[in-house]
Amino acid sequence: MKDNDYKRALLWGPVSSFTGPLTAWLTKKGWMVDIACKSSLNLLSLSPLDLKSAARGLLESSYQSRNKAKAFNDKYRFVEQTEVLKKMAYDIIIFAGLPPNFDESRGPRAPWSAAELEEVLRAMKPETEIIVVSSIYAAIQEDGVVPEIAEFDRRKSHTSWENICQQYESKLVEILNGKEVNWSLLRLPLICGSSEDGKTIKNNGLHTLFQSIKDHNDFNKEAADCGEGSRSLRLNYAPDATLWFMPIDLAVYSFWRYLEDKERPKILNMVPTNPSLNREWLAHLASVLEIEEVISSTDQDLEISNTVTKLLTDNIQVTTRNLFEAAGRYHIPPVKIDSAYFGKVLDAVIPEKILASDESQSQKEKQNEKKKNRIVNVDKLTKLYFEEFLPTVLNTDSFLDKAIARGKEIGFNIKEVGEEIWVLKSTDGTSIAEKSRLSEQAKKPSICFKLSVSTLLKLLEKKLPLHRALLFREVEVAGNPLKVVKVVRLVEKSFNENTLSKDQLENVLA
Repeated sequence: MKDNDYKRALLWGPVSSFTGPLTAWLTKKGWMVDIACKSSLNLLSLSPLDLKSAARGLLESSYQSRNKAKAFNDKYRFVEQTEVLKKMAYDIIIFAGLPPNFDESRGPRAPWSAAELEEVLRAMKPETEIIVVSSIYAAIQEDGVVPEIAEFDRRKSHTSWENICQQYESKLVEILNGKEVNWSLLRLPLICGSSEDGKTIKNNGLHTLFQSIKDHNDFNKEAADCGEGSRSLRLNYAPDATLWFMPIDLAVYSFWRYLEDKERPKILNMVPTNPSLNREWLAHLASVLEIEEVISSTDQDLEISNTVTKLLTDNIQVTTRNLFEAAGRYHIPPVKIDSAYFGKVLDAVIPEKILASDESQSQKEKQNEKKKNRIVNVDKLTKLYFEEFLPTVLNTDSFLDKAIARGKEIGFNIKEVGEEIWVLKSTDGTSIAEKSRLSEQAKKPSICFKLSVSTLLKLLEKKLPLHRALLFREVEVAGNPLKVVKVVRLVEKSFNENTLSKDQLENVLA
């Protein structure tokens, strides 16, 4: 493809672990990229699109800093979805309504984006090309093979996340069939940290597994110092199966080469050309954490989501003929997924290992003083977290769903708002969040957390673990002690896994 071809693109979908770095890469290569955003007047829509403020924060993370993002201000812009549909003068549209990693909070909204594809197709010009981005987990057949075709019988989904992927792709294919448009379908694997520095803009997906293994290993080391503990790890996984994931920089580079190829395949399952079995990559991960061995056992030591366990035990095969052809044509380099790689990933994902800084002690003291004097807008934070964000996390097989199943009803009472309480509970198998007043409750929730708004902010910023907040009495909890112990662990994991973006948190500071 010539340098002056396909220089204007529209990105339709959330700024995710894949689309954020992809946008940064395209703008650095001279492309002009418009990013469709949800209207600020339509906060409650099921669209997977971001609000402009959230999209900006995530995109700046993709450039690694706000200053670097400013250097490309003239290469990208945020456009409300209603506005962008009026003038669709693009060379190519990248329709990526499904975030690539299973625990992104907007994943459950992905099936509704099919209706948006219908609108995009109606508005776009006939000469415009469109690449629809899906997941390899949307296309698994009964025999466990992911084919390079669009229409076939999919197997019964193993997890709610796979079901979301299937719904999303099935609706897209149904809409695309019969339309006279030039479309391509790209299926992505899970996205993991960059091979250069181990970073992604969100620590989700497999990072939840890495963090759980690291936490378990730290506990064992402390126990070993006391003469107890084990240097092995029991994990429920299939040693001879492959878990399909790819470093983000390799995925972005491969997509860019695919994008610029005029002879690109109609359908591409984009997976690494040198995948490794679970026993191999887990051994590399274990060596970084100095674990002697990872033992395959259904009685595992970790509390991880059902989706992660299913992925580790699911032996699927991906048809990759087109990728191998493309790898040779595009000169895609092989990337080693070894101990050095996982060392970078863990350095990037574990807060304790990111403490190295060039700041002087006086600068740190000034920052700490500034943090102490922060004033939090109570109404903004409680509404944003409990009423807008939490509903997107519920019913996604998350740790919070498991906590509700264990605790029946979980209440959060913020001291500064008096009697107002937010109650999470399960009704007919569906997790819901309700706001009420303590005086209106017929009976108190079986487990109830009482905390200040400043403590809530620290929990959301991952600066204070929930168990430590309870230990120092920054959080009070009432309920059955046995239930409390189980629920606290799950709620803490939920705070670590699903939290507000840095940009959103800054907006609640008065």
